[in-house]
Amino acid sequence: MPPLYELTPLKYVCLEKCRSPLGFLLGSWRDGQQGAVQMGARHAVWCVGCCWALMGALFALGVMSLVGWRSSGH
Repeated sequence: MPPLYELTPLKYVCLEKCRSPLGFLLGSWRDGQQGAVQMGARHAVWCVGCCWALMGALFALGVMSLVGWRSSGH
């Protein structure tokens, strides 16, 4: 599933939003602390949307590396 997601239009929409934080800030500005939290959460969703497959793969590889390291006695 993750390799197929890399080729979908949704991936590219998320990537465009995540790659351009200045454009996001200029187009989605909200005042106050609550506005800042909303903006941060919205931008985080775009970034996770474009990179979730990579994050999942790296997490799995990291866990496997730790398990292998522990079992080798180091």
